[in-house]
Amino acid sequence: MPACAENSIDKDAATHEPRAFEERAAEEGRPNKPTSSRPPLETEYRMPEGMEEKYSLHTLTVPAGSAGLHPSGVERFEISFILPNGWTVGGADTQVTGSFQHIAGEGKPLYQCACFMDEEGRVAAALSFAPYDVRSAADAESGYERIYEVLTHGDYQFLIDKLYLPFYNGTASNLTAVSKTRYLRPDGAVQYNPAVLSADPERGVFIAAEFAIGRINALQFMDFAESLCIY
Repeated sequence: MPACAENSIDKDAATHEPRAFEERAAEEGRPNKPTSSRPPLETEYRMPEGMEEKYSLHTLTVPAGSAGLHPSGVERFEISFILPNGWTVGGADTQVTGSFQHIAGEGKPLYQCACFMDEEGRVAAALSFAPYDVRSAADAESGYERIYEVLTHGDYQFLIDKLYLPFYNGTASNLTAVSKTRYLRPDGAVQYNPAVLSADPERGVFIAAEFAIGRINALQFMDFAESLCIY
């Protein structure tokens, strides 16, 4: 099983929070994507013409394994997304270190479902899921603080604040937003990694994905976020 080294850190990460990837993407010509009012569909992501030169489409069944209820109480569902060409998807048993140990937990509160390896075989990202109570957060757009409250405390946090700008990609029922994780390392340094959160009110489940700094550029990160579909 592949294992990754300690996640790389921005050189100023111990004292300065790096700019959000969406800001960098906007500077490179991609505007922030507004929330769509179109009714979502229940289909996998369809890659626009020409993007196959840069990306490959991946699908996952979550939770993997036998049919029926997972210990989390979540029924099986599908996820589709794009990754840069040359990247591969590893299973939930992929060994990880650093901040990925937090997102790759088994119900603490996240359940790991995949890791992404870059073209050099390094673990560059981890993806997990967790259930949430749709009754307490019926509106995924305005109730996001209740959906993700389990991720906003402790030494490892997803930063969710006034910059939280969720969007539909127009092909699935999940509402997605870019974020970042804040990880207090054992040596006292603070590490920030780009992250994506996506909640599906149809299934009462959310997805959390974290990428290691330096393994993915701003536009690749935004393209991944915009492609993430739960169906």
